[in-house]
Amino acid sequence: MLTAKNTFTGVLQGVADVGLSCAPYEPGRFPLVSINDLAGLYTTSKQASLSITDVILANKDKMNELREFHVVGAFGMDPGYIMTIKKYETLASLKGAEIRTPGGPQTLQALGITEVAMPQSEVAQALQTGVLDGIYTSRDLLLDGKYAEKTKHLLNYPLGSITFLAVMSKAKYDSLPANVQQAIDELVIPFAEKGW
Repeated sequence: MLTAKNTFTGVLQGVADVGLSCAPYEPGRFPLVSINDLAGLYTTSKQASLSITDVILANKDKMNELREFHVVGAFGMDPGYIMTIKKYETLASLKGAEIRTPGGPQTLQALGITEVAMPQSEVAQALQTGVLDGIYTSRDLLLDGKYAEKTKHLLNYPLGSITFLAVMSKAKYDSLPANVQQAIDELVIPFAEKGW
């Protein structure tokens, strides 16, 4: 119905009642939420998920970037790692390598790596055809995305998490009966506790 890059806009336009997407896929749309994705903040997805959920719940009326949305849930991935086709010994040796990133804080660029923004749905083919030297994502995708078949090397240095948001438009949420709103709101913390 919607692609990874237009989910949030589609929810606001009423194409879907609820949407879930990676916040960095729409660069600049969620600058405060993106702080959650900085390197070195978390060691688990549960930490990242509970942290961003706490921030959103405590500040949802103050966060201009969320003013049109009702957040149904938020979660962060486990920290991302750099996984490559050929072996790199250090972060410095990756200078100029083309690595897929979901977006967000420009951690890879700060390390001299060429960031290639692309959704997960395009990664396998890009690795297969040599468009990418590697990827920056959580280790679970080595198996789930079958990336281990191509990316045989992992730089064992955790970088940042990636935040996902499940949202409704405020207008859609406000149109729901109070008991339905309550049921939705009661799931926000369990959603975060489950993490990625």
